[in-house]
This record gives sequence, C-alpha cells and structure tokens, in this order.
Amino acid sequence: MKLALRITLVLIITSSGAVTDAADENKADQAEEQPALDIDTILSENAGPDDYRESRNCLRVREYRSVEILDARHLLFIGRNKMWLNELRHRCPSLRPNQILVFERQGVTLCDTNRVSGRDRHLPGIWRGSCLLGRFSVIDEQQALALKDAIAQAGQTRRKKREKKGDES
Repeated sequence: MKLALRITLVLIITSSGAVTDAADENKADQAEEQPALDIDTILSENAGPDDYRESRNCLRVREYRSVEILDARHLLFIGRNKMWLNELRHRCPSLRPNQILVFERQGVTLCDTNRVSGRDRHLPGIWRGSCLLGRFSVIDEQQALALKDAIAQAGQTRRKKREKKGDES
C-alpha cells in the first residue's frame, strides 16, 4: 500500500513538472510566432536628414483620399502629397486587407478618439468589431514601403512557423 502511494506521488510530481514545462514552451512559441514590429525603428532607419515624425490627433477628411489596412494594428492614410500612419490603440484582429472601412466621426475631421470598423466586401451586412484609432504620424513613401515590407515579412515568418509546427504534429 505504501509503495503504491509513493509511485502515485512520484507520477503526480513528474506530471505536473511536465505540464509546467509544456506551458512554458507554448508561451515561448507564441512569443516567437508574433514578432513585435518596432515601428519607430523602421521609420527612423528610412528617415532622411530633414525628416521628423509630425504627429497629430486629427485629420480633415479632405486631406486623405484612401486608406490601406496594413495589418491588425496599422492603417495607412494616403493623401495627395502626404501619407499618415495610424497605429491603432490596440490590436484589432477583425480588420483584414480588402475590407471596406467605416469610420465613426462627427463633422469633417477624423480623430484619435474615433472608431473604425471593417465590413467584408463579399458578405453584405457582415460587420467586424470596431477599433479605436490612434494618432496620425506623417511618413514618406519610402517609409511606407519599408513598413509594408516588414509587415509582409513578419506574416511570412508566422506562416512558416505554423506550417513547420503542423508538420511536426
């Protein structure tokens, strides 16, 4: 009886240690899967000697002509002669490229206190969650391209890791 109790106790201790190790490994895998994009680094590496980060709370609606969804955290507002990067206050996983964006605003300005929602083009009436805008930072075309490339590379890295993980299973 004492022998059976000791074996059970040893198995429980060993099992709980294995669970902890697996949980720690899972957290590490998740951290590796989603590398953080350091926007400031990307933009400063591509800045010219006269560039500076002009940032503001609001844009007038006439200042921009289109908006691109770069990823779940970044929108690119494109005007005639300027571009603005808007880093949403929180990650917005419901935003996807090629969605129709609907901005909740009052008046002729779009501000960092306004919300944005995405609607699927092919599923009328299907709305995704809304997200809170952040500040608008002026960037140039070279910075926008570098940012798009970095986001694309991060997405490819995540996909490769998921595929590799799937192959190992």
